[in-house]
Amino acid sequence: MVKTYDFSNNKIEFIPSQIQVLQYLRILSLKNNRLTYLPNELFLIANYSYSGGGCGAARLDVNGNLFDDKELNQIIKTVKDKLIHVSLIY
Repeated sequence: MVKTYDFSNNKIEFIPSQIQVLQYLRILSLKNNRLTYLPNELFLIANYSYSGGGCGAARLDVNGNLFDDKELNQIIKTVKDKLIHVSLIY
């Protein structure tokens, strides 16, 4: 079962390392929160779903947070290197 998690607009300040237990993730929306970094465990989620049943790419939305330029560039690089089938919105 492909899953969507929408944690948008919740004033979230951090993501717990337990995020890596999510499976069959299609969309993870963390937009418009108070995040300043993303934990490495977020990039270890093994079952980002993509192209299954015509669904297209998985999506990670981190737009509207408090990342500084260095952190945002690291997120972009990590997604590009480790999650090649994930579309990043920032």
